Amino acid sequence: MNKKYKMMSWAGVAIAVALLVLVNLFMSVLAEKTQIKIDLTSNKLYELTDESYEYLDTYTADTVIYILASEDEQDDDVRAILDRYAAANSHIKIENVDVERNPSFGREYVEGGRILTVNSIIVVSGDRSRIIELPEIKEEENGITTQLNVESKITSALKYVSSDTVINAYFTTGHNELELEGAKSALESENYTVADIATMTEDIPEDADLLILPRPMMDFTTAEIAKINAFVEAGGALQVYLNVECTGLTNLYSYLNTVGIIVNDNEIFESSSNAVASEGMPYLFLLNYVKNDVTEDIISKERISVYLPFAKSLDALYETSGAVTVSPYLTSSDDSYTTTNFSQPTRDTATYEGESNIALMSKNGDTGGKIYVSGTDMLLSYPVEYVNGMGIANIEYFTTLSNDMTGNGETFVVPVKNVDGEAITMSITAVGILFIVIVILVPAVALTLGIVIFFKRKNM
Repeated sequence: MNKKYKMMSWAGVAIAVALLVLVNLFMSVLAEKTQIKIDLTSNKLYELTDESYEYLDTYTADTVIYILASEDEQDDDVRAILDRYAAANSHIKIENVDVERNPSFGREYVEGGRILTVNSIIVVSGDRSRIIELPEIKEEENGITTQLNVESKITSALKYVSSDTVINAYFTTGHNELELEGAKSALESENYTVADIATMTEDIPEDADLLILPRPMMDFTTAEIAKINAFVEAGGALQVYLNVECTGLTNLYSYLNTVGIIVNDNEIFESSSNAVASEGMPYLFLLNYVKNDVTEDIISKERISVYLPFAKSLDALYETSGAVTVSPYLTSSDDSYTTTNFSQPTRDTATYEGESNIALMSKNGDTGGKIYVSGTDMLLSYPVEYVNGMGIANIEYFTTLSNDMTGNGETFVVPVKNVDGEAITMSITAVGILFIVIVILVPAVALTLGIVIFFKRKNM
């Protein structure tokens, strides 16, 4: 073997081994510095949805997401998802803050004596900030993670800190209303400022954008109706949620008649096997969407919404009257029927058979006022995480509807992701062994083989 060939062979082996070592070292450092992880879970626990990626494509606000924990103490599941945001948009930075070394950090973002805890997250952009506690985004049972709700909270926080718009929603009180905690938390996630208002003693604030009547059981006075009407005529958005128990609301129902909506004293029953969820949830009825700007995206994604029994049917007095238009938004199936015989609710006692309106929208083209009436409370009394975790679109529909009525922009609703135990996890020992094998042993074996081959060829 000539000397030149020997040198080239030796150089080739050395270069190959060096490159292999360098690549392994580079990937190890990269993984440590950037926290990059490959999501191999069946339901993509750590991956963002297309909606969040589309939002991040146009996100321009310089934002810092602080994790109140050192890199050793941080929650790895949460960090894996946060890194997706930083990787998708250069305006978003992730920083760890060791609260033991810097216990005063974050006080400027806290109000009302709130105490920050380890692994809390603070999203900051300019003068706006939002604090997210770990239990809000990660649910555990007996020390085992069962649900992750990181993306919904973080995308909502980014939307909040990057916006100067304030949308105010008020829920009426004083009429034995239902406490719709699900609706309130959903609106807060969409960056609404939410408050209660006693319309009997208080005027509707001038800054109100949305007024919600959450299943009132007592009638409104004529003075209250006048306040509500003035709010709507000034371009306000009104939502009214009812069920079969809402009777004797003479003043309220008379007012709704003036905007083209009739509330019937009956109950809707479903008999279609395609409309009744029977496996574990026989009490849930599936809704039919009427295609419009609010429902179009939900329909295209083949999402479903459900309602509890005890829903009233609604009728439209007209489709158009002057500047006012009345349109259906939600209906029952063709196989449903209504009855006023609440003690024997069978098809034999039906007063009407066929599709019924469950929700109607009345819009005034001149004033800009909008009135949405629903014959059901739509499960909005349940927590958002519970409804989203069931995989139904009730909250998505409600927030999309509210944003459409107030002009608050696009809705981001991400279902809670259940941890099914299929995530690949590794102990410190396993990581150490893998490092030794890939970074040390594999290059060493390659080097040894190269030397052996070299000397064999040398002796040829």
